[in-house]
Amino acid sequence: MESTPFSEFDLSGKVALVTGAARGMGREFALALAKYGADLVVCDILPELEKIRPEIEALGRKVLIQQTDLYKIPEIHAMVNESVKAFGRIDILVNNAGINIPQWATDVTEEAWDKVIHLNLKGLFFCCQAVGK
Repeated sequence: MESTPFSEFDLSGKVALVTGAARGMGREFALALAKYGADLVVCDILPELEKIRPEIEALGRKVLIQQTDLYKIPEIHAMVNESVKAFGRIDILVNNAGINIPQWATDVTEEAWDKVIHLNLKGLFFCCQAVGK
């Protein structure tokens, strides 16, 4: 790992799980954690998640790819169990996965509301619960 001006931010020996890591902020969170020494579990429903593997490995870190549908609580538990099996523990959870269905408040449908709440609130909670155990 490169020397960093933030020695208190050394994550060597830590294991981080990042949800929504295929792109955007989740991808950047995962790469930053790897840069500072953490091994990674990266999770997303998107198949392009696999593209992050060589970037994390190039930083000298281990990575476990977990294609997971966070709408499905059994998949959350399976992801966490596989992560603990692979690394022995999870030290850091970046619960980044989320969606937005852009609509005016006056036009939001119950279906759209339920999809957003299910992933952004329920999925987040059950990821926290599973990792917390």
